[in-house]
Amino acid sequence: MCGAPSLERVDVVQPVLFVVMVSLARLWRACGVVPSAVVGHSQGEIAAAVVAGVLSVEDGVRVVALRARALRALAGHGGMISVRAGRSDVDKLLADDSWTGRLEVAAVNGPDAVVVAGNAPAAREFLEYCEAMDIRARAIPVDYASHTAHVESVRDELARALAGIVPRSAEVPFFSTLSGDFLDGTELDAEYWYRNLRHPVEFHSAVRTLTDQGYATFIEASPNPVLGASIQETLDDTESEAAVLTTLERDAGDADRFLAALAEAHTRGVAIDWEAVLGRAELADLPGYPFQGKRFWLLPERTAPRDDLDDWFYRVDWTEVPCPEPASLDGRWLVVVPEGHEDGWATEVRDALAEAGARPEVVRAGDELGDCAGVVSLLALEGDGAVRTLALVQALDAAGTEAPLWMVTFGAVGAGGPVNRPHQAMLWGLGQVASLERGPHWTGLLDLPQTPDPALRGKLTAMLTGQEDQVAVRADAVRARRLSSAHVTATSGYTVPSGTILLTGGNTGIGAEVARWLAERGAEHLALVSRRGPRTEGIDDLTASLTRLGARVSVHSCDVSSRESVRELVHDLAQQGDIVRGVVHAAGLPQRAALNDMDEAAFNDVVAAKVEGAVHLDELCPDAELFLLFSSGAAVWGSARQGAYAAGNAFLDAFAQYRRGRGLPATSVAWGLWAAGGMTGDEEAVSFLRERGLRAMPVPRALAALDRVLAADETTVVVTDVDWSPFVESYTATRHRPLLDRLVTTTSPQRAGETGEPETESLRDRLAGLPRAERRAELVRLVRGNAATVLGHEDPKAAPASTPFKDLGFDSLAAVRMRNMLNAATGLRLPATLVFDHPNALAVADFLEAELDTESSEGRPSALAGLEALEEALPEVPETEREKLAQRLERVLAALRPAARATDTSGTDAHSSGDELNEAGVDELLEALGQELDDE
Repeated sequence: MCGAPSLERVDVVQPVLFVVMVSLARLWRACGVVPSAVVGHSQGEIAAAVVAGVLSVEDGVRVVALRARALRALAGHGGMISVRAGRSDVDKLLADDSWTGRLEVAAVNGPDAVVVAGNAPAAREFLEYCEAMDIRARAIPVDYASHTAHVESVRDELARALAGIVPRSAEVPFFSTLSGDFLDGTELDAEYWYRNLRHPVEFHSAVRTLTDQGYATFIEASPNPVLGASIQETLDDTESEAAVLTTLERDAGDADRFLAALAEAHTRGVAIDWEAVLGRAELADLPGYPFQGKRFWLLPERTAPRDDLDDWFYRVDWTEVPCPEPASLDGRWLVVVPEGHEDGWATEVRDALAEAGARPEVVRAGDELGDCAGVVSLLALEGDGAVRTLALVQALDAAGTEAPLWMVTFGAVGAGGPVNRPHQAMLWGLGQVASLERGPHWTGLLDLPQTPDPALRGKLTAMLTGQEDQVAVRADAVRARRLSSAHVTATSGYTVPSGTILLTGGNTGIGAEVARWLAERGAEHLALVSRRGPRTEGIDDLTASLTRLGARVSVHSCDVSSRESVRELVHDLAQQGDIVRGVVHAAGLPQRAALNDMDEAAFNDVVAAKVEGAVHLDELCPDAELFLLFSSGAAVWGSARQGAYAAGNAFLDAFAQYRRGRGLPATSVAWGLWAAGGMTGDEEAVSFLRERGLRAMPVPRALAALDRVLAADETTVVVTDVDWSPFVESYTATRHRPLLDRLVTTTSPQRAGETGEPETESLRDRLAGLPRAERRAELVRLVRGNAATVLGHEDPKAAPASTPFKDLGFDSLAAVRMRNMLNAATGLRLPATLVFDHPNALAVADFLEAELDTESSEGRPSALAGLEALEEALPEVPETEREKLAQRLERVLAALRPAARATDTSGTDAHSSGDELNEAGVDELLEALGQELDDE
């Protein structure tokens, strides 16, 4: 445009770049790509702040324009050099006296990409020095030195110009290259933007941190990719498979280029809203070719295990632990048995308790329990032991029983031997969930041999009072359950069996991803099985994609929990010549209900698909060379509000060991959180897991882990990406849980609020100035607001003050978050059992009021103490002041007499003069003394 300012001017080009970056981010969002986090480089942080919702567009424009104007004031005095070397190497170069005070590091963009800036002559000299030393370097075409001491001259100007901006809490997580961490957003005031311009840009560190936290796709929203190369170098340096995507290019900034960017993102697993991009349209198949349906390329061979997956593998094992000294028990202990099982192990347990000093009583399931010192459940002896145990837990909680509960199984775990009763393993999933949901009330799991053994009595009772909560008692040793890192290796990729592979739950979610994975590896025939079968939404598109990959596909409607349905399915396949050579059992129903909110029917519905489906497929598919069971981490460590789900998956893990014991192939994988499929559609569940340290596993990497597990012929393995520190903090909120002892040995981090004395004083001061009723109401509002936040609600009304936290959906894992939030708000060190000891918001508010001690007399004058001090001082009062003092004391007495008369006429007995003063009321005394004795 004729007469327009040049784009070479910093105060022109930076605002223009800001507009383009913000607009492109909005464009990506309009196409369905919503960022999980935002990060910016230098002035790009301003655009990132707008995209995150921290700054309004108006404030963002203001910051970028005024920041660029300040830079123009620095023009002509500086220079910037891009150096192809690492930070440590550049620091060594700058340590030379020749550059001290003249040059400094302005940005670290990658492992070998550093920007140096400073005085213009020094920059030129440094560039010449690098060339002489054969160090790759180039001058950046600017004449100022941002991110250096040069910026300090415009600090006051920036502070005045940006004083009116109003940062807000981020709507999208905002990662700061200045602080090296996520920020709430309210910190991005005028001072922050000065520091953004003054201090080095730690972009390389930011990318590394985001990658370590599981972010697997980086999209550069800019008119030309200038950061993509640095990001890719950082990812290569960390051996990350994360994708780096660009938007526009220097010579390609039109709609076609953006559509190409969307297509590239789609191929890298980014979900695009194609209807928003293209409008409503039908998907078209690719053109057919003579060779379609047959593979002509070789699959790549795996020559070594992938290092970036090593940290994802874990397994449960059993470690021998010393047996404690013989226990000394007392009180009434209940031995709960199913009807018809009053002998055998019931007798042994009863006698063991009696020998230890307890008063044991054998009761049947459903009997009144009454008060007791402990409960030992043998309900696993009956086939429906899991359902009966659920009812027992509900009965104990309804009665308010705080006695320890032990769930006993018999041959359900492989502790030094085979798994003989896999159905009983359901109690190990159910029991771990009960332990979490029951909070501080002890819930333990103990496995005994199938055959009663009197020699185990001492070991049994010793473990009932020990610190281990998941143990197997055997004749040779006592073993405790532990989760450990696993080394899973394979020399080559997994070879898919020929013939038919039957996939339950293979029509959607994770099952569909596994179906594609099998097709890519040459599966001949995939039989996709679900209850809805051909009526499943999206099944035609899935079938078409699998067919294009070379597999023959059939879709079947079948309830795998019904033996007859599975028998008919397998028979029909056989009639067509399709013998099942592989089974992938990924079917399952989601569950988000606390144990106390579940009935028998709901429990059985969730369990049936997992348990009965595996049993029927085991029986009716005897030729299966692949028998893959999809389990869950909920079965390994428990997960609140997933009792039935955990029980069903615990069975799958045990059933894989049971099949192996019979000489049959079987692999059960207990999965963590997938980035797509599974429960990822349940935002509440995903948020719950993320807060506890579980990171979403990108689908390609999860499938790579599955390939390694199958190639290594594992029986049971856990595959999850987890940050154990926050996980353990919440998992052990109410007590120590030895299951994770091998993974985390560090002490708990300092809780929020432990050093929050200023906040405490502020809250105390605020409450102390209120009447008691308002004081309590303020604390109730505080508790309700935090409770609602923990539960994922915006409105505190979602957490009624008198409703028990347990009924609201609290569990021991949520309790620690509530405790931490109240710690931060009050500055107190509250117990982890807070919401269990004080069951609703009203009770917690009362507890907080007592702990804050807002009515304490500490620091306030005591009326009687003041009078005593006055009496002691009277002998030293000069004669000239005695008359004045007497007059003032008479006024004090006059103020006290109405209160004293009111006390006398209230129907109380007469008191001594000292008691009358005491009963007059501290408030009246303080007011009178404050006015008369302290006004001077």
